[in-house]
Amino acid sequence: MFPYSDPTGTDVLAEQEALSTYQIVLDRGYAGAAEQADSAFTRLEAIHWLPEGIRDRATVPWAAFPRNVTADNDRIDRDRFRLQEEYVEWQVERDGAGRVERVTFTTLFPEWFMALAAQGLDSVAAGIREFYPDAEPTAAEVFGEDFDAEGATPVERFFRFQARMRQNPWNDGTRGILCLSHPVNTLGALAKLLADCGVEQPNVPSTAVCQLVFSVGACVPGRNSDPNVCVAAQELVRARRSFTLADPAGIEILSIGGAWSLGGQQISLADPDSNEGLWRITHGGHRAVLEVPPELTQGSAPVRSGAQVAAVVQVGSTVLHAADADLPEWARTGREELRAPGE
Repeated sequence: MFPYSDPTGTDVLAEQEALSTYQIVLDRGYAGAAEQADSAFTRLEAIHWLPEGIRDRATVPWAAFPRNVTADNDRIDRDRFRLQEEYVEWQVERDGAGRVERVTFTTLFPEWFMALAAQGLDSVAAGIREFYPDAEPTAAEVFGEDFDAEGATPVERFFRFQARMRQNPWNDGTRGILCLSHPVNTLGALAKLLADCGVEQPNVPSTAVCQLVFSVGACVPGRNSDPNVCVAAQELVRARRSFTLADPAGIEILSIGGAWSLGGQQISLADPDSNEGLWRITHGGHRAVLEVPPELTQGSAPVRSGAQVAAVVQVGSTVLHAADADLPEWARTGREELRAPGE
């Protein structure tokens, strides 16, 4: 099995003896996508260990704003679990007068916390404190009132955390935000999107492939993310190149754009050397925080919502790719019968 790394760039999984659980879960996701018939999506180990001159990497970017959603910005902010569907979610914190004080973005898949939860409350609490240092989460908050966390098996705790994500106060916005929790913002959905769009469709333009695979639920044409990812996958297979999600797998927060001013003076939020700490990307690119003092404006307008900010935030997913002919035979497109989960 490939030694998948902790996507947060921390040692939390290893320190809590949860890294192997995370790696097993991730490996199953890669294996399932790599078994898609005639898809150029392949196992990570087939490309990762190739010399740098043979393999290459590409990042597919898109805007964090859910453009397929018909709702105003305030509703998008409030209804995170139904409307924030671009593999990025956010929480807005306001002062007593309703002014936006902070917007926190996450692209971390829940499997990170689920692996910690399998180890027990102390381990998942350590993970939560990585983001909220003063946090003292209780078993009832993480697992629910009617669950015996100490007496449960690791598998039961693993899935219980997942089942409770949208009621967990450290994730539902009551106390904070931890990980992606919209039902379509999953690692499985990303892998399936790549695998299905990695099957060559020579009779249509690459831009039309998303609509073709929409019927199997892999690609939604109206989104920012899906069509961009689908075109990239289709172009690679047409170039006779196989690909896979780079390690660490996931979605990174890349940058923030837009015109910003602080106290009437233009400021580049994307530049950490001059943004006065107002925009910070941390944890391997899976978390970002925008601090919003009263004098910060977007253009000449105050920040009134997180969705307004999301419109200028870029996220992306990175794939490794190589010529299909340079891969071992078992990893090549059309040789899926030679692959097996766990190999």
